[in-house]
Amino acid sequence: MDYYKSNALYEHLTNINNPKFTFCSGNIWQLVYGDSNSNPKLLVLLIGIKQSEIGGLFDPNQSAYRNLKYVSDNSKIPLIVVQFINDVPEIENVYVLKDDHHFISISLIELTEIFKNNGLPIKASSTAKYLNDKSSSAYHNWQRNSLGYNITVTDIDLWEIQNLIPQSVFELKRSYINMESWKPYTDDYANFRLLANLVIPIGIGFKIIYNKRIKIPFTDIIDPLKIFDVGINPTLSISNGVLVPLNEFTK
Repeated sequence: MDYYKSNALYEHLTNINNPKFTFCSGNIWQLVYGDSNSNPKLLVLLIGIKQSEIGGLFDPNQSAYRNLKYVSDNSKIPLIVVQFINDVPEIENVYVLKDDHHFISISLIELTEIFKNNGLPIKASSTAKYLNDKSSSAYHNWQRNSLGYNITVTDIDLWEIQNLIPQSVFELKRSYINMESWKPYTDDYANFRLLANLVIPIGIGFKIIYNKRIKIPFTDIIDPLKIFDVGINPTLSISNGVLVPLNEFTK
């Protein structure tokens, strides 16, 4: 079950093999959890695995973990690594990284306690099992139903890296609206604040990238991109956005 695979920008960056950029796709997510005021409380590297992969060793040198670890170390926001089995009908436990390489099994109720103990104001839930379905994973169903609405949560779409050090993170957005007209939706501001509050205080930039999608024939237009700078001084600020040629962005 691959709930989200890729997009045109990811595919282009993969094709040009530019080490300046890293991202996660497929069954791995870099999640940021915060309270209702978008104050970050917990980082989660979430990995969907097959049942046959249980017990495999974790590689702490992979970029997905290394980037989150850098942010965690510098922001003092805790980081956990969670594996869940994505090729079974339902899950009642997950696997949490105990040391540099090994995972231990915990119940979903115990996972809820980890979120509580890290300062997240989540609702109580006694549900022990969650189902996979066509639109989402069992973990994401657990998150939606067990953590409640008093938290903010988002994932990190794209990183710009230099000498293994994160320089910027990017939120990717796409729609059918013309490039000149589109601007970030206010409904997303809580998640924008969450990322901004996480990375900007530790010297990492935060930008929003927009590209247009055409319905017929179905096409993602990624040249040019519309890029918005995001700040917190002290409230959220978002620039008007500029059109940037793709080759200029990736150079």
